[in-house]
Amino acid sequence: MEERNEEKVAHWREIIEAQVKSEMSAAAFCRQRGVSIHNFHYWRKRLNGPVKKATPDLFVRLDTVRGTSSAGVTLLTGAYRLELAEDFSQPTLMRALAVLAKC
Repeated sequence: MEERNEEKVAHWREIIEAQVKSEMSAAAFCRQRGVSIHNFHYWRKRLNGPVKKATPDLFVRLDTVRGTSSAGVTLLTGAYRLELAEDFSQPTLMRALAVLAKC
């Protein structure tokens, strides 16, 4: 019985990791894979604890500009990559870094 439970845990851990890597919402991922969203949430909470909801102060608007030359500076922090043009907005960068520090 213990072995069966370990298999379930490993199975759901793989599914949850795949969803995170997919960068899709949980609902879209589950729809695409034919996974029950209720089971997904149950196992994610069981394995990872409750998911923290983002609060409005965690979002900073960052505008993208297409067709510009390569970035003047590239910042890598954890799973995030910020490419900054030579004339980047320092206040926007500071707000973005403050938000990333909370993640």
